Amino acid sequence: GAGASCRGLTLRGTRPDFVLLDDIQSRKDAESTIRTDKLENWQREDVFGLGGAKQLSVAKTSTPIKPGDDSDRFSDPTLHPEFRTVKYPFLISPPVNEDLWEEYDNIYRECIADGDITATSATRFYQNHREPMDTAAVIADENKFDEKLELSAVQHARNLMLRLGRKAFNSEYQLQPVQKQQLLALKPSQVFNQVNGVERMILPCQTQVAVAFVDVM
Repeated sequence: GAGASCRGLTLRGTRPDFVLLDDIQSRKDAESTIRTDKLENWQREDVFGLGGAKQLSVAKTSTPIKPGDDSDRFSDPTLHPEFRTVKYPFLISPPVNEDLWEEYDNIYRECIADGDITATSATRFYQNHREPMDTAAVIADENKFDEKLELSAVQHARNLMLRLGRKAFNSEYQLQPVQKQQLLALKPSQVFNQVNGVERMILPCQTQVAVAFVDVM
């Protein structure tokens, strides 16, 4: 578990030769650069040295939540070339007939709006057009769907996207978190570098203009 006390861990004098880091980041970790830095440092300083003089094997299972989080960092070969990343997205290859799927989306939304949470009409539409709608689609697990409500894992993937939204689906099921568009992304170090070190309420003798709280968004 993340942050566990494991420095110098031994079992009857024997150091570990394998470590499994199982989904160690929380959403709070992923959304904070400082917390992500601490998590990475814990792994570097406490975990990766557990093997002592012997080679230590480390496996990480994780789901990326946002760009730059722990999962994203360790899957970047420029930052961690010692790790080999294998990804298993739900939808390996999407279907190509998007026009039919958009029509399905509209029927699905109408069903939900009318109180039909099983979206029967949408499933009937998919059943009547299944062959062209499934064209080129490749699913990691063909059995991953609700047999009482759906006809295939391809339909289940689309229903997930409709229920959760494309952003959440891409992150949680496709392992492709979407980067938020920002005009400016400030790092704590950038702000810290602007601090002049002068005590509060004191202006240096060379001060000509003092500005505060302008356009802080």
